[in-house]
Amino acid sequence: MKSDHPAGVGRMTAAALLLSLAGCATRPAPEPSLQVQKTDIATPVSCVPADTPQRPTFSDTSEALKAAPDLAARYQLFASEHLRHFASETLAWDIVEACRKAAPAPPLPK
Repeated sequence: MKSDHPAGVGRMTAAALLLSLAGCATRPAPEPSLQVQKTDIATPVSCVPADTPQRPTFSDTSEALKAAPDLAARYQLFASEHLRHFASETLAWDIVEACRKAAPAPPLPK
């Protein structure tokens, strides 16, 4: 069977096909690489210890002191809570001081 195309066209097509396939196989695929970049991002961290107790509730509120029947009852109510107030305030200031030592305070808004 005789083809209408010149004899060189078939050979050229075959050569082009072989060259294109050979070009794919000449280089190995590059190895995947993992690059780690370090970025400096400020992460907020609480300076309040996790074991800090919740704010206590005191029984010597303004309403309770006003509702006391007399001065002696008012004084008794106030005196009974004085040590709890003092301990709570001391703990709060200890935490504030620890926070101040851990990081500088932000500037106050103007």
